[in-house]
Amino acid sequence: MDTWSLLTLGSEEHPFSSNPLRWSHHRPQLGIEPATEPNSLQSAAVPLARILLLEDNATSRQLMSDYLEYYGYTVLGLAQGSLLFDAVEQFCPQIILLDLKLPDMDGFALLQQFRQRAEWQRIPIIIVSAFAFQADQQRALNLGAQRYFVKPVNLSQLRNAIRDELSLVIVSHP
Repeated sequence: MDTWSLLTLGSEEHPFSSNPLRWSHHRPQLGIEPATEPNSLQSAAVPLARILLLEDNATSRQLMSDYLEYYGYTVLGLAQGSLLFDAVEQFCPQIILLDLKLPDMDGFALLQQFRQRAEWQRIPIIIVSAFAFQADQQRALNLGAQRYFVKPVNLSQLRNAIRDELSLVIVSHP
């Protein structure tokens, strides 16, 4: 049985599954099959990590959330950048996936504002954006993003990047 939690941000409630075994008995009905089965670590009763996903496209947000939850992550998906700061305070993510083209604010400005907060400097940010120009990628990396993926994103590569970034955080900050 799924365990769902609600996070209230502003006047809206955002549900997220806090059950790392959400996909243990069935696969997501997304027209894709994961390349590999979750390993024993990912099947543990404790989620691998809390991921905050800012993506305005509902289909993309659901696809990434379902895929990552299948592999044991707890994901909170949001469509508006203006909710980022409250969500970080309440959800305490260990990593953030950020789309740069958001309906309510510029993703570059949001990234810059986020990195100005000293208490959040250690939270890795991976950009997942349709902005494919090298200048956009370099700008995001200069503003403090750790990695940059151009849409459409290979979900397996994204999952590997998340795992790598989380292991860097653990190694450098025991």
